[in-house]
Amino acid sequence: EWYGGKAMVNRFVGEDKFTLLMNSNNVNNMGFSDRGGNMRGGGQGGIITSHGLGANIIKEFGSKVKTAGNINLNASDSDNRRNTRRETILQDSSMYTESASSRLAKGQNINFNYRIEFNPDTMNYFIFTPSFNYSHNTVDSYSDSRTSGRTHLLNTGTSTTYNENNSFNGGLRMDYVHRFKKQGRAMGVNLSGNIGSGTGNGTNIAENEFYKDGVIDSTSMLDQYILNRSDSKNVRASIFYTEPLMGKQNYLQFRYTFRWNQNGSEKDTYNDPLYSDLDTTYSRGNINNFINHQIGLTYRVVREKYRYAIGATVEPSSTQSKSYVREKVLADLPTRNVVNFSPNAMFRYRFSSTSDLNARYNGRMQQPSATQLLPVRDVSNPLNIVVGNPDLLPSFTHDANIEFNRSTPEKQTTISTEIGWSMTENSIVSNTFVEPNGVRTTTYDNVNGVWNVYGRFMASLPFKNKRFQFNTFTFLRYGNNVGYSNGNRNVSSSTSISETLMLRYRIDKLLEMGVRFNGRYSEVVNSLQKSSDRQTIDYTGSYFFTLFLPANITLGSDIRYNGNWGYT
Repeated sequence: EWYGGKAMVNRFVGEDKFTLLMNSNNVNNMGFSDRGGNMRGGGQGGIITSHGLGANIIKEFGSKVKTAGNINLNASDSDNRRNTRRETILQDSSMYTESASSRLAKGQNINFNYRIEFNPDTMNYFIFTPSFNYSHNTVDSYSDSRTSGRTHLLNTGTSTTYNENNSFNGGLRMDYVHRFKKQGRAMGVNLSGNIGSGTGNGTNIAENEFYKDGVIDSTSMLDQYILNRSDSKNVRASIFYTEPLMGKQNYLQFRYTFRWNQNGSEKDTYNDPLYSDLDTTYSRGNINNFINHQIGLTYRVVREKYRYAIGATVEPSSTQSKSYVREKVLADLPTRNVVNFSPNAMFRYRFSSTSDLNARYNGRMQQPSATQLLPVRDVSNPLNIVVGNPDLLPSFTHDANIEFNRSTPEKQTTISTEIGWSMTENSIVSNTFVEPNGVRTTTYDNVNGVWNVYGRFMASLPFKNKRFQFNTFTFLRYGNNVGYSNGNRNVSSSTSISETLMLRYRIDKLLEMGVRFNGRYSEVVNSLQKSSDRQTIDYTGSYFFTLFLPANITLGSDIRYNGNWGYT
């Protein structure tokens, strides 16, 4: 039986508003997998029953203080079951894995956010934002898998796990802006801090069999009792100052930001329910400290027809990571100091009030995670082992695009087009080695040669007294990716072209009807795994009709046809 219900109660008192929200249903988030194994149509997937209660409040205290906040309580149960058939294509062979899994999860969550705006005068402005979140979750899961070569069995595995976790996160942010008497001169300060913690316990029962020439060669048995702890702390402080130069439409802006993040986790695995026999092979503690300074300078010019900004940010940062089991240190990486330079630029030209041209460029750095850095073997899943690479470098991504927009409100026409480019230096990719018995060991490496270009065009064109409307959206993309297959470098180029067309007819307050077509062509070419090359076409055609009747009654129908070509 399916059900769903919502309720909302509002009360207005002057400028103040009070809202109470309630919902309960078991029809949301029923997802399904596409051919890539990604969930579509519903986020978590499975069948989810959810209940929610929330309250929002907006209240003013005179003309100088405004407040707004909300509190939400949610509970959900989910039932997710999946069957998967997967082919892993190596350079000279293939592996086939069949697996079945089920996951039952329950969760309760309370979330609170509040915002206080204080404007004592025209020169000063304060914002205070406290928040916290608490959640309790339990997950009961089971999985069963078989991996085979072309002629014989490689391994089998079953796993039954149960986990119960509690987590808390709280934070406070303060923003302050001061405007000086000189027009355009301003300064601001931002301070924020967050602290989080989590505890959990669980069990893991797993059995794996490894085969050689079709005969059992070895087995692995796990019967574990697990305690988890985690904590996180972060502090951020930022200050900016803007100074007008050579008149009122040229500005120089300075910004400095300091960030400190510390993340730690501990997993203690025991061989008995009394938590007395510690299994050091499956126990692990990690701690990561990250300090970052951002020093930025931007020059901005504002004119009636155009505006532009040119700037750069220098980012000295340091990272320190350690892995341990109780008092035994497994890996203690030396402090990694990196100085990064990030330029940025922006240009906008207004041809009229309804058309403009925008161009942007920015660069950004991404640090590798502690898991990617620490050279310690994680064997918690005997079929999928993970080990970090301490020699990883941060990746740096360049992004640039140019965009043109034009609209005519009186004719309700819109045209927009964009061309973009992106390239990543020292991109961080996974490198998986497959052993003869099917066990995968994954590490991480830096690669260069990752880039993509794209273009899009969109138009909305009404005609025949605006009762008809024609929409088109075109998107083209070419990407060059670099990865590894069993230690061998593979370059993969991908091309995709998609088109959406829609013709709609509408008579106000009476009916709306239309047809829509969506098509997508995709091609993937590999330098190493030629058997993975593929050309596919997906297309959808639909028709919709809606009739608006008296007494707020709506009658509607739709027909949809989906098709594809090129999939195995």
